[in-house]
Amino acid sequence: MIKREVYNLIEIEDLNEDLQMIATVCGIEPVRFLLREFASQHFYIPKITRFERFIKRYIKQHSDKTYNQIARQLGISQPYVKKVARSSYN
Repeated sequence: MIKREVYNLIEIEDLNEDLQMIATVCGIEPVRFLLREFASQHFYIPKITRFERFIKRYIKQHSDKTYNQIARQLGISQPYVKKVARSSYN
């Protein structure tokens, strides 16, 4: 079994490309934590459209904005914003 302290020796240059990208954005410590706690796990990071509950809440909290403005702010399509908004009334 690997001693937990060993992970503290890992540097960004030691990582694969995906983990280097995460370390560049989040820092090396979160990556070390992921390696210690979730080694050999696979993660899928979805687009924001997969968080429909969030989008519904965002639409409600920004009711002063048009669907087009909301779509631009979230980086999603206006028809999708309309669809989510309609589904929240059902």
